[in-house]
Amino acid sequence: MYKKLVELTVEQHENLTYHPVKNYEFARNMVSVPVTAGELGRVAKYYPVIFPDGDPVAPHAILGLEQGKNSYVSREGKWMMPYIPMSILCYPFALVRKNGELKLCIDKEAPHFAVEGEEGTRLFENGKYSGFTQQVVKFLEWFNNDLRATITAVRDLAKKGVLEENNLNVKVKNKVFSVAGCRVVNRERLRALEDSVLAEWVRSGLSMIIELHLMSLENLKTLALQHISIYGGLS
Repeated sequence: MYKKLVELTVEQHENLTYHPVKNYEFARNMVSVPVTAGELGRVAKYYPVIFPDGDPVAPHAILGLEQGKNSYVSREGKWMMPYIPMSILCYPFALVRKNGELKLCIDKEAPHFAVEGEEGTRLFENGKYSGFTQQVVKFLEWFNNDLRATITAVRDLAKKGVLEENNLNVKVKNKVFSVAGCRVVNRERLRALEDSVLAEWVRSGLSMIIELHLMSLENLKTLALQHISIYGGLS
């Protein structure tokens, strides 16, 4: 999604302005994005949520069934679901750690930016971040903090062995779609845990994350239908 991240500085970008872009062509190649616990209730209504292989353990919304093909971006670049994951909404901004500090960066090649003289919102005023840019930083900090908290909350799923590697399959219109390289919660392993562990997960909110994750897998059929409507099936 990000093509060329550069640090936003007054020396290089004092006259840069921001223009909202309703076209989501920039996310065309995204087939999964991390989601936070704070948005999981909304994400689970529309997207399948899984836990990709590898560390750290973090919930991800599946956006596509083939590499480079986001099933929720129409041919015209419109986002096809009522809720857009926060990871997508962060674009074209990002907080990147450099020399131990988080720096606000932008995708230099994003269509959202123009030079002064064109209509838009200034990123700097009097040599400092504008009010708009300050709000961007606050949003990115909130998202990053929530994502870190989510990763901390779900790491017990791997520690307690309730995640299993699974290829998710869904059949639609005589076509079988498969999602490989993911992990899902195994209900039998979950039921086998000690009552004390389950009680703690209820108190911490982890049980709710698990239920939303399992419920969201019903969205695989919707994802497959979206894929067919845009790409016409498996290539």
